[in-house]
Amino acid sequence: MTRTPFPPAWIAPPNAIVVDDSDNSVWYSEGWKHVVGRPEWYTGSSYHLTYNCGATVSFTFEGTEVFFISDYNDDHGRFSVSLFSGYSISGDPDVEYELSSHWPKHVPFRVPFHHEFPLDTSENNNNTHTIVIKNMDCGKALGVDGFKYVPVPTASVSTAAYAPTLLVAPPHHHNHHHAPAAPALPDYVHDQSSSPPAGGHYVADAETVRFMRLALSLSVVLNLVLLVLVWCGAMVCILGVRRRLQRRRMLSKRALSKEEAQTAKEGESEALLPPAYGA
Repeated sequence: MTRTPFPPAWIAPPNAIVVDDSDNSVWYSEGWKHVVGRPEWYTGSSYHLTYNCGATVSFTFEGTEVFFISDYNDDHGRFSVSLFSGYSISGDPDVEYELSSHWPKHVPFRVPFHHEFPLDTSENNNNTHTIVIKNMDCGKALGVDGFKYVPVPTASVSTAAYAPTLLVAPPHHHNHHHAPAAPALPDYVHDQSSSPPAGGHYVADAETVRFMRLALSLSVVLNLVLLVLVWCGAMVCILGVRRRLQRRRMLSKRALSKEEAQTAKEGESEALLPPAYGA
């Protein structure tokens, strides 16, 4: 077991084949969540994430070099890498490493593990290898963004799905070969209303993203309608007050005019009366 520091972004050879994390040739145990993220975070906007210790992912290929594509973050922990010759992952691995993808901030598109294999030119032509990656820390994240491998010059470059012999149960999904059940993911991985640890991954599948966008759109529309209704209500109140004030003024003027007319009429009546006797 060896530890390696934060590595640079490995530059794969031009003939390296990219295998996405959701490809049929990548096999996952229980305890993984398929994440849909932004293109600036994940290759092909796809990513697999686990917080379960013991959760594994394996990839079998025919080549001379392999790159594990992942990311670094402050909620990540240790993971182990085991390399096997051939399709079988039973028995002891040929090589085993202990690494860590922990880093104070999120750094996507990294290669925390890279390994070269000697080319077998014998009659056996055994250039098939299996890489198994296992999360070692419970409650700590491990992400899978994909793999790259350099094919054997004379071999087929097909990425057909090879089932490791240790994992004998049939897959429940087209790209998930299940090992014994692992503990459930933390609540915030399933529940979008709760928050992950500082620097953690917000998990949102495509259906959730569509629902969140629809909810946001409806919220904006409802707020606009409410604003219009409030404005209309305020205008109705203002107009009502103005009309009442105008009506009061008109009534006051009419009352004053009637009083003046009555006074004038009384004056005229007094002028028409005969003078008093003896005056």
